Amino acid sequence: MVHYPDMKPESSPARYIRIIELDPDDWEFADESNTSPRSRNDVRWLPTGPCILDNIPQDILEEIVQVLATMPNRYLKFFSLTCKRIRRLCKPHLFQTMRLSCESKILPGKVYHDTGDVWRHIRELTIYGSWNARFLGPLVKNHGVASVLEDFLSRLSRLNTLNLIGSVAGIPSDVANMLLSISTLSRFILEVKLDCLHPTLPRGARLPTMTFTSFEYMVPRYSVSTPSFNGGASILQLVLEQRSSSLVHLTLPIGIISSSTLACLRWPRLRELNLQGDCDLGQGAPVAIDAILSGMPYLRSLSVLLPQGPNSRRLSLWPLQRDAPFPCQELESLAVSYADPQDSAYSQLPATLRRLSLRCTPRHYVRRYRFEEKTLIHLGLQSPILTASEVLSILRQCRSERLWELELEYEEDERDKELLASISAYFPALAVLTLYRYRRRDHSIDASAIEMAQALAPLKRLRILRLHLDFANAPHPLMCYMTNVQPGTWAAYDNTLTSTAGTFVAHVESLQLVCMLFRERRTNKWRPYKVVRGQPHGSSVQLDESITTLGHLNICDEDGPRTSAQYTTREELHLFEF
Repeated sequence: MVHYPDMKPESSPARYIRIIELDPDDWEFADESNTSPRSRNDVRWLPTGPCILDNIPQDILEEIVQVLATMPNRYLKFFSLTCKRIRRLCKPHLFQTMRLSCESKILPGKVYHDTGDVWRHIRELTIYGSWNARFLGPLVKNHGVASVLEDFLSRLSRLNTLNLIGSVAGIPSDVANMLLSISTLSRFILEVKLDCLHPTLPRGARLPTMTFTSFEYMVPRYSVSTPSFNGGASILQLVLEQRSSSLVHLTLPIGIISSSTLACLRWPRLRELNLQGDCDLGQGAPVAIDAILSGMPYLRSLSVLLPQGPNSRRLSLWPLQRDAPFPCQELESLAVSYADPQDSAYSQLPATLRRLSLRCTPRHYVRRYRFEEKTLIHLGLQSPILTASEVLSILRQCRSERLWELELEYEEDERDKELLASISAYFPALAVLTLYRYRRRDHSIDASAIEMAQALAPLKRLRILRLHLDFANAPHPLMCYMTNVQPGTWAAYDNTLTSTAGTFVAHVESLQLVCMLFRERRTNKWRPYKVVRGQPHGSSVQLDESITTLGHLNICDEDGPRTSAQYTTREELHLFEF
């Protein structure tokens, strides 16, 4: 958008209008009538008259809108204010998602009176908050929550994704049945504790006809587990029993439904399975992953990221005593936390495998500092991280010339160099490599970047390299709260990251991007260093913070746990244990 700061509106007031710039982050839900500026500084003056964009062909404008839709939301929103024609083209992208609060929108009945044509563009709806009856408005009291909400959702003709975030007040059963039966849904996301689903269903009960092919039950990564409520488990069991033959994508916390129940079901269309865990995993009976996988022969993506409790054992997908072959012979992606080197599944992985991740859940680096480790101890979480020798024994079983993405999280030992050398020998076609390499607790010497780079030099197709090397001079994530910080700490660490990235670029000629992990507060973000080649002095790296996406990879790693440091005042910092 072009501004004219030198042209004053007083010179020709009839030729100018006020354009109000809205910050998209301030919009809670899609309402075109909410166009009041946040402040007078948000007002710009632009000339009126015929829009020059009227002469641009439709297909070119659509291409521009498609490009802007991939950028931060504010660019597309500002562009949509140009003229009515552009506004019509932008609407399907501007109003794809909507968030509705139960307390302020649904139960009082405010959302049902809104008019406009934006509803038909909404594809993803998030409903959150409490369903407490004290928020009911007159309209909802007279007709019931489920009836009125169903009438409103009928306007959302393109709705395909529903995200339901519950609260301790519970979700009414008639509302849950109505939401499950939305005919346009293809994806249903549930972010609610089991004890929020009520009441307990009678024996022989059935849920309404459901159409979604993706069901995701999400659990918080860091939370103290609560006892499962029978009503919630019954509803989930019915959902899985009625949709097992049609589901394509399933995300499920392990343990809320017994392994035997899942093993009795058949999943002929399931292609992606994500098994998560809660923090009391390992206190009950061991989870039989092999029994669950037996009924999923056409699985293509498998992620089993289970945290380890005090009594947990290493995760085995296919124990040695199983006589039958590993069933998932079309598998393309595999992610496992705390893998068992004795697991026979790794020697039977199919040639179709393209991605492999051997990692910790949560990331092992959150245990380095006391302020985070205390939270993990309180939750009962352990981190039996794999050693370099254990990772090496697993990789020897699953070497592949077709694998193009590999992620490893391990602790160094005497076979560290052998492991790094084996990566290029076992997986020569790698295009993306992520390494989380940790020093031993009793070892304060950093890894040699030159030796690591030389070991990876034979990888001729490697394009993206992401590294966390557990440097000893890494600043504390909460250093912004500290008062005794030595000058130059940040600058020294920045130089360490830049020089390390440059070392790898100098030895691995095919690299296009090197990302170094940077921790600050709870945020763990990959710093992207773009490779610059063809210079007289050789290749170099340049930090490019404009890179906000790495394709299917995330620019941000998993957040750390919430701790009391985020709510500690500066006067109380001397009492806080960093």
